[in-house]
Order: sequence, then C-alpha cells, then structure tokens
Amino acid sequence: ILNAASKLVSFDSPPLKQEGLRLFEHAVTLWPTSVDARLGLASTLYQATEAERAKRIYQEVLEQHPNEVRALNDLAWILQEHEQRYEAALELANRGLRLVPDHRDLLDTRGTILSNLPNRLNEARNDFARLVQELPADTRDQARALLQLGRVCVRLQDLARAKEHLQDALEIDRKVSAFTAAERTEINGIIQKDSI
Repeated sequence: ILNAASKLVSFDSPPLKQEGLRLFEHAVTLWPTSVDARLGLASTLYQATEAERAKRIYQEVLEQHPNEVRALNDLAWILQEHEQRYEAALELANRGLRLVPDHRDLLDTRGTILSNLPNRLNEARNDFARLVQELPADTRDQARALLQLGRVCVRLQDLARAKEHLQDALEIDRKVSAFTAAERTEINGIIQKDSI
C-alpha cells in the first residue's frame, strides 16, 4: 500500500494525488504505529496544502520518535514556511543535524531558515555551500542549491561570488532544466548587474 501511495502522489495529476492520499490514510488506519505510513500521510497532506494537519502528524511522530529526522526536517520546514517561527524551526533543524550532520534536506532547510534570520546570512551561506558539495554534480538539486547560495551571496553584497554560483547553476540548468522561466530571469538579472 505504501509503495502504491507514494507512486500515486509522485504523479502530476490531482486525481492520482487524491487517490494516493486516500491510500496513505487507509495505511495509517491499518497500521497506526507505522512511522512510514504517518510520514507519508503528513507529506502528502502538506503537498495538498493541508499544512496544519500535516504539522499535527509530524508533532505526534516526534512525541513518540524524537530522533526521526524526516519528521524534524519537515516540521521545521512547515514552521518556517507557513508560520515564520524561525527560531523554533531552527531548533528542530539543528536537532536533526546533530543526529545526521550531512543530511541534505536538513542542510537545505536550515540554510533557508538562517537566510530569514537577521545577522545569520553567513551561516546560511555555509549551509548552502556544504549542500552544493554534498549533492551529486550536475543535478537539478545541485542547481537549486547553487541558486540559494547565489541569492544569499547577493544579500551579503558579494556580487562576484553570487555571479559565479549562478553561472554554475545555469550551466546545470542547460543540461537538466532545473529552473522556471521566472528563476532564469532572476538569475540572468543578477549576472548582468554591475553592482548591488
């Protein structure tokens, strides 16, 4: 059931995603203690813009399994993205990274959180730089990490480094189509700047 549900929610079709959601709900009914079923349900709910319900499930999982890094990451993301509770989100991300120091999703989440906190941009840059190194070369994920790194460098007034990272990101984008048209426009706009 879990494999079928995961496959259905991976499709870009609302009816298939709904069916996947129903399967995850059924799996949780069948196996209420299954962490994988509950995390799958929470992730699917989040994708279906039911962040509040997803948040509750992640919190329940963490009450029973405090070291579940997927729940730590996803709950941290919800807190920073939907509630702007950056300090609480940072605490969760740090907890996860103490357990798994090179966890890619957690590095991305913490970098995003830090980029929203005053005076923490250097730390955000460090996380995104680490993430770029950890990710397989020339992948969509690496291109997206380079975009984040470039954005942080712009905010740190380091235009030269921002341009380097964003040019690298565009090189990857040419191979794997990692960005939207709006993101490409943003990147090209920064690359063409003479100063910030």
